[in-house]
Amino acid sequence: MLRQMGALTVAGGDGFVTVEAAAEKPADPAGFNALWGMVAVTEDQAHRLPDVARRDADSPLAGARALMVARIVNYNTTEG
Repeated sequence: MLRQMGALTVAGGDGFVTVEAAAEKPADPAGFNALWGMVAVTEDQAHRLPDVARRDADSPLAGARALMVARIVNYNTTEG
């Protein structure tokens, strides 16, 4: 699944989780422990959104807070 979606390395606890690393559809998902299904930003950071999904760019997600959910359904794949 991490090869098909954005992969994250997240850490934290007590309801506060932070993204330590992110990659768009990594060929080798080793070291990632979560995936991202949606990204929300403030208007002044919207210009950085294209870099979230570019494989050749440093992801702006590092350092961001993450909201953890038990399950997502990706309607863009057949594996939902």
